[in-house]
Amino acid sequence: KQLEREEESRQAKLALAAERRAEEQRKREEREEERRCAEVRRCVERLVKQLEREAEQGELYCICRKPYNPTWFYISCDTCGDWFHGKCVGINAKQGSRIVEYVCDACSRTTGR
Repeated sequence: KQLEREEESRQAKLALAAERRAEEQRKREEREEERRCAEVRRCVERLVKQLEREAEQGELYCICRKPYNPTWFYISCDTCGDWFHGKCVGINAKQGSRIVEYVCDACSRTTGR
């Protein structure tokens, strides 16, 4: 009888320890989820601020997402129609004057051109 009670006590202690471990794991997962949610909120806030700045600046061009500057050389993609600063795509005005058809990197990847 004594051995049965000791075994039951041991089993109860093991079950309690398992419950505590499970509770600790659940709390760790909750903290991690809260951390991830906070990071997503920060990212969204940064993106919203960036979009607000862009809206204030007017239309943005190129992969660098900067507003139009009339003193810079631009080249237009013949596939998508987007404009790029020559400096950003590695083309100067002299080279650009010799290009018959320009396809940006994004269109090149999607069309294979």
